[in-house]
Amino acid sequence: MVQKLTLTACLVGSCVICLTLVLRAEATQPVSGEVFKPVAPVDGLMYGQMTFFKRIGSLLPQAKNPKSLHEIGEAAYALSELANVNRFNRDKDDYRTWAAQLRDTCVELAKEADKEANANPDQLKQIYERIKATCQSCHDVYQ
Repeated sequence: MVQKLTLTACLVGSCVICLTLVLRAEATQPVSGEVFKPVAPVDGLMYGQMTFFKRIGSLLPQAKNPKSLHEIGEAAYALSELANVNRFNRDKDDYRTWAAQLRDTCVELAKEADKEANANPDQLKQIYERIKATCQSCHDVYQ
């Protein structure tokens, strides 16, 4: 009986520690208190974003191929991270909103591609068009 109570206490304690670590990892500010600042200029980030955007577009016609779907997902996640970083390159609210929208839509595309055999090619194309429209909206103002 004592062993069961001890084991139960250890398991509960472990859960509390794990929950604390997860909550700390999800904090919006880095643990060190360091403020994030991109090292790449906007032009460099845009070059990367355009490279991944074009790659995704070139893969969409083969969206039923598992290898192509995997590459679409990887490229979409990379594009989403570039957009995420790009949010910090301007202090303008509309710019940050478009960058965040791009990030979120790219994650949506990656998740659809990650469905592999169940991925919907038409849905992938629709999401891609939304990415394109978001880019164009921002470029109409800032390019």
